[in-house]
Amino acid sequence: MPSVIVPLNIFEARYRVLFNTLLAGAEGLEEGLVNHQSPFCGSRIFGMCWATSQGLTSVGTTLHIDNHRVQPDGRMLVTTKGRERFQIQSIVQEKPVLICDVEMLEGDDTHSVMALDIAAEVRRVFKDLVTLNAKIKKAKVVDDDLSIPDLDEWPPEQLSYHVASMFPMNPMLQQSLLEETTTIERLRKERDLLQSTLDYTSAQHALRSAFADDKPEDKAAEGQQPEQDKPSSQTGPEEPKVGT
Repeated sequence: MPSVIVPLNIFEARYRVLFNTLLAGAEGLEEGLVNHQSPFCGSRIFGMCWATSQGLTSVGTTLHIDNHRVQPDGRMLVTTKGRERFQIQSIVQEKPVLICDVEMLEGDDTHSVMALDIAAEVRRVFKDLVTLNAKIKKAKVVDDDLSIPDLDEWPPEQLSYHVASMFPMNPMLQQSLLEETTTIERLRKERDLLQSTLDYTSAQHALRSAFADDKPEDKAAEGQQPEQDKPSSQTGPEEPKVGT
């Protein structure tokens, strides 16, 4: 997703060559792995698409390598940040790494009144959801917590991409949000998703609270035993002794 931080652990040989080439000129690289003839040498830019069992999705995101660290075993830990969306036009090369001709997808006008209004609704529902989750976990939430990430400072387009990144367990949903052609429509879908999540979580919490209110009384009742069932420390009357 554009604007989203993506950490990567690079260990496969072909990708070690790719990333050493992309980072050409940086310190600590394995010079023998740098392909100086590559048109991408030193660019720090590459693209990612979601691969499914049906093949590669046509819309992806370019990423910029912000930081890297080479490990003693040759692995490379890199921190990247999403930049722009693109659409694949044709495949130029498949091995050792995929190279494609792509068309960059331009952003739209996100400063319209409608975009700003929907973005405000997304922020509100998001904060309500954070507050509710904190309540369920019995954690204290202060105003500063609700501004992390900086939702109030992000413009609508950046906000829409950040919210889309919050569904890592549903890559198909993330892909559909990425492919949305307008920020307004992406925000609308995200608002509806967050609102439905909030409604479901609220109802679930209310049910749990209702049952929880009954439990203390039930436990107390279970802990009480009938008087005759209580064990006694007193011994019964002694049997009369028969004299000899």
